[in-house]
Amino acid sequence: MLEQRVAEIPTLYENWRERLARHAVGIGDLMKTETLQDSPETYRDKIGGKRRNVSAAYELALKAGRRYLSGDQISYYVAGRGTKVKVSAAARLAAEYDPANPDENIEYYQAKLAELYAKFKPYAERRGLFSPNEVEGAPETPAQHSMFDESSADKPGK
Repeated sequence: MLEQRVAEIPTLYENWRERLARHAVGIGDLMKTETLQDSPETYRDKIGGKRRNVSAAYELALKAGRRYLSGDQISYYVAGRGTKVKVSAAARLAAEYDPANPDENIEYYQAKLAELYAKFKPYAERRGLFSPNEVEGAPETPAQHSMFDESSADKPGK
């Protein structure tokens, strides 16, 4: 957008959708890497006590054949089918990805791409600076109310 190449964005979007469909996007472009803040054992205790949400990275660490510690990084991707998946249940270690038998969740990644495209499309379609409330579908900006109630402005003691 900064280089005035806005017209290329729809083609680029469609190209990525098509590449995802043919499993032509490398796992390095799809994977997410997270750093474990707690040990997997601490995570398990917090989950049991309902003090935190389920995490794909920690779930993979608990199932792994090696011991993970706080500060370790885990890279994973989402496998399976469909857009409405529990990432914590569908996550697979990126290191175990087999390009000969691709199992990345095409629909999930295409939906994520579509969300990003829709989010930034209004900014790519308009030239120049503009207020977010000028974008179609943007929430209305609430009206600013006066500090003084006009009906009581001429009444003493109010």
